[in-house]
Amino acid sequence: MPLKRWRTSGCRQRESLELVKAAQAPGRRYREVSGARRFWLAPLTFGGFAFVIVKRFEAESPDSALHQARAELGDTAVVLSSGPTSKAWWRFWQRRYQVLVAAEAAPRETPKVEEPTALPAPRQTEMPPPSVTPVPPPPSLATARATPAGLPSVDPLRDEVVTLLKAMDQRLRTLTSGAERADKSLVERLEAAEVAPGVAQKLALAVAARRTSDPDQALVDEVAKLLGKPSPVSLRHRVVITAVGPTGSGKTSLLARLAAHFALVRQKRVLLVSADAFRMGASDQLKTYALILGVPLEVAGRPQDLEQVVARSDHEVILVDTAGRSPYHDLYMAEVQAMVRAAHTDELLVVLPATMRASALVQAGRRFGGSHEDVKLCFTKLDESEHPGAIITAAAELQWPLAYFADGQRMPEDVGLGDPIRLGQWIVRGADPGG
Repeated sequence: MPLKRWRTSGCRQRESLELVKAAQAPGRRYREVSGARRFWLAPLTFGGFAFVIVKRFEAESPDSALHQARAELGDTAVVLSSGPTSKAWWRFWQRRYQVLVAAEAAPRETPKVEEPTALPAPRQTEMPPPSVTPVPPPPSLATARATPAGLPSVDPLRDEVVTLLKAMDQRLRTLTSGAERADKSLVERLEAAEVAPGVAQKLALAVAARRTSDPDQALVDEVAKLLGKPSPVSLRHRVVITAVGPTGSGKTSLLARLAAHFALVRQKRVLLVSADAFRMGASDQLKTYALILGVPLEVAGRPQDLEQVVARSDHEVILVDTAGRSPYHDLYMAEVQAMVRAAHTDELLVVLPATMRASALVQAGRRFGGSHEDVKLCFTKLDESEHPGAIITAAAELQWPLAYFADGQRMPEDVGLGDPIRLGQWIVRGADPGG
């Protein structure tokens, strides 16, 4: 599109500077009007005109020329061409550069037409100012709640929010009234049994909500509801059971009692595996139990050995005894988890003594349980514990099912299901009913 010079009187429509850029497109040419700083660009679109400014700047370097162009025409200017100046050949020592720049010109100001002065209005008789009726404020949330049921809703979203607020308010009122009705003596009774304050308050509120004439039985039922039904080991298929726990928790004795129950009562083919190479005489103790029960025993001191023993065994129940470790030592915990993975454990029994504090039980349970999917709790030494509160608190915090309780030294009589009803009756009676 060539650039041509036009008169200012022929301007009808001011177009964008993009038309100048379009003139630089491949296949198009333009020509500079020498000596002209202002000219009209005549595009073919809409039959309009665009007013631009084109100017040439010369300097000793291209950067200086561009700096002059930017200072005079602004940052929106477009460079049309650049290169050395075409001076006479005999003045070769005066090397200079030039840039041809285009910029959109400021719009012409349209002359303002002065409006005729309005004639003064005829003087009227002074009237008293009109009374202003106050505008009522917008309806508040309380007003929205009182909307009649027969009228259509103005804002459905607002009505939905009001409904949710009403439900939350009702729920908060219920909880507040339940907390006020909670028997403080029952809370103190539970805390005296070493139940954590949060768990004690939750149980007391649940008992108060029952509104029963027998609060003791309600407490037993709520403890059973909180901890869930007992979940013993399933013997429907071949199962690998691994017992883990801190030092002295009674894992070996518990596995020996379970082996006796599975072999003598359930008539299953049982294999005992000792993976405790840390404690001196651990395999000898389990070997004695195996001889008494008449079941085979394998010893695996390394994870790869344990994996081979489990792979070549055709027994229906495989009981793996691991070493007792401190839950606060990361290296020992890594060794225990390596044994659990090598045995391809189906059910993981976390064995904890009832004589530990609730906080210690929770921390140890989480460390030994790891990321295994099927984890069950076993509590031992119930006969050495005075209160069941630590067991209730740990089971409620860990949220794993109870599998077995063990107390005493008799085999296999002193092992039973981890029934939470026993713990509730223990609190009501003040003594272990199973002891």
